Amino acid sequence: MNKSLKSGTGDIKKLTLNGEAYLGYLDVFEEIYGYELKIGDKITLHYFNGEEKKIELTIGGVGSSDFSKYSSLRGWLLIPQDIYDQITAGVDSTTYLEVTTKNHIYNENIDNKIKNIAQKYEDISYTTYSEWYGKLKKQPNLLKIYL
Repeated sequence: MNKSLKSGTGDIKKLTLNGEAYLGYLDVFEEIYGYELKIGDKITLHYFNGEEKKIELTIGGVGSSDFSKYSSLRGWLLIPQDIYDQITAGVDSTTYLEVTTKNHIYNENIDNKIKNIAQKYEDISYTTYSEWYGKLKKQPNLLKIYL
């Protein structure tokens, strides 16, 4: 997060210690909503977990959309794990889990380990790297560039 930090902190330990949130797409937020959140601004999250609830958070860090160059941010607002746990208490909110290997090393042994884990749990669906790559190679080229 520090690579695209505009102000505040991108240090998750500091954000967690202070109970603060990080807004990863400040420039997009400003374009859509017409104003810019600043460090120290308070926001209120309204959510439903069996009943309507809300929680107030302080913005502790903001970054630009350049953040997407370094990670696949799956939301604009990053909150400390303990606050997330409070919001989702009793709810399994897992929708996606990506497992990668050090240096993106691939081999059949890794595929087999993923398959063995997934077979133990009926709710898990998976795509191994070899399956993903095989499908990718079969897709037609949708874009051709002529120079």
